Amino acid sequence: MGLWSWIKSLFGKKDAERPMVSLVLLLNEPRYLDADMLTQIVNRTFDVDLGAGGDEAVEFIIGEAPVFILQLRQGTFNVLSFPKPYFDDVQAAAKGVKELRLRKVIQEHQAWLSVDLLGQVGETEEDPYRVIGKLLAALAPEDTLALLWPTGQQLRVWDAQVEEGLRQDKPLGVFESMSMVPVVEV
Repeated sequence: MGLWSWIKSLFGKKDAERPMVSLVLLLNEPRYLDADMLTQIVNRTFDVDLGAGGDEAVEFIIGEAPVFILQLRQGTFNVLSFPKPYFDDVQAAAKGVKELRLRKVIQEHQAWLSVDLLGQVGETEEDPYRVIGKLLAALAPEDTLALLWPTGQQLRVWDAQVEEGLRQDKPLGVFESMSMVPVVEV
């Protein structure tokens, strides 16, 4: 059993029973991120004080680049930041995209950053995408190219409207409207 499988097995349901709850930023270049930086961003974004309880803390961050585990009252999340393309075969992924701006994003991105739900704590009613959206909006560097929703197979070019939409109560709503007219080959 690999590390990822072992971590996910700690949180109950098997992968096949639960769709992945994740959003991914496709980046122009790698984003440097360490535990201290991530802690400061999380503290500001969610108005918490990670690690304030010392060894008894219930909200904390562990790990080091490129993999961090974030424990909040809303759940346990993976924060991943990799200095390589998200897709194994970039050209094949790009070939299947009709919209030219999105195709260009897939071809040109050099790094990615994601926040994934590993498991919810207790019976919280909060939509995990609200936590993921707010955190990604706070983590997004200026050179962010696009937002990917892997489960919904949706990709959206990054702009101020997407960034603001991620901070709202229904962050997946950013995939329902387009701020630009689609550009396709004729």
